Amino acid sequence: MRNVIKSSLEHASGNVLSFVGVVILDIIFVLLLFTSSAIIFQNVAENVIGISTLFQEYNSEITEELNAAQDIRSILSNLPNFTEYYYGLIKWIIFWFVSVYVLFGVFKGLAWGLAAKAVKKTSLFNYWFRFLRVSILWIFLTFLFFVLSIRLSMRNTGSFIPTLEQNAVSIIISILFIVMVYFALLSFGFIQKNGVLSSLRKSFVQGVKKYRYFVPRIFLVFVLLGIGIALLVLIIQIYVLAGLLFGFVVMLPLMHLLRIITLVVVQND
Repeated sequence: MRNVIKSSLEHASGNVLSFVGVVILDIIFVLLLFTSSAIIFQNVAENVIGISTLFQEYNSEITEELNAAQDIRSILSNLPNFTEYYYGLIKWIIFWFVSVYVLFGVFKGLAWGLAAKAVKKTSLFNYWFRFLRVSILWIFLTFLFFVLSIRLSMRNTGSFIPTLEQNAVSIIISILFIVMVYFALLSFGFIQKNGVLSSLRKSFVQGVKKYRYFVPRIFLVFVLLGIGIALLVLIIQIYVLAGLLFGFVVMLPLMHLLRIITLVVVQND
């Protein structure tokens, strides 16, 4: 483990231009992500408020029809403007995931490419194109987890009555997401020397077969990132400007180092 950290620090400090480029890419990514998310979720909120208002206005009618064993889908579809709000909500959520993929693929792909180049001589654009393709799977799985979290919180009939405690749903989805991130990080390492399909296959096969090697080292990445985020949140709560300074001075270099650690771990396999 110490050798991994030592080697990663050497790679990170050995190419200042790559580090500067990665920091710029991360800053642009964060700014664009927050801006686009703010615009999109404003539209999401409008549709959610519209549905909520309908439920409040027609609460008694919905309750009576449910007591009469009416199908919840037909009840909701008969509410005025419900279908418009519902499909509007779905449309904006899908649009958000697409925007996340584009921003993640472009800016994070280049950041990972520069990190990969710092670890071992490689073509930046070949890595980037592979990253764009392999990220489709991980963004799609994230979307499926989002849908699953909603489904687990509802009855099979499609009503809005919870069947599982929200905490239980959150724990289940969080575990699935962490497992997915584990395999995703491995794939980002494998694409440096392999094609997309080969990298995905290796990330699953090697990730399971050699879990005793990979899990502790990837867990180190999770721990360092978790500590960094916890400190960032704590400092922001105390003083916002100090939190922003911490983000620039500590978190951005840490993100670059964690990418390099991941790449070194996979390369040393």
